Amino acid sequence: MDAWIDMGLEQEVSQDLRSAERNLLHAAAISQEFIPRWTLAHFYFRRDDAAHFWPWARQALTLGF
Repeated sequence: MDAWIDMGLEQEVSQDLRSAERNLLHAAAISQEFIPRWTLAHFYFRRDDAAHFWPWARQALTLGF
């Protein structure tokens, strides 16, 4: 899971947003933990995409730290 998140964040920095989103979504699909969901929430926050931000933020906060 960590590798998918790291790759997604690197791709975001490189402005490959489609691949970044795909890898972050994959990390969340293979793990039911807090970090992938919170990372996705932040990804969408940085994109100013409230429609995608809130569901992931809620999921992350439901799981807790």
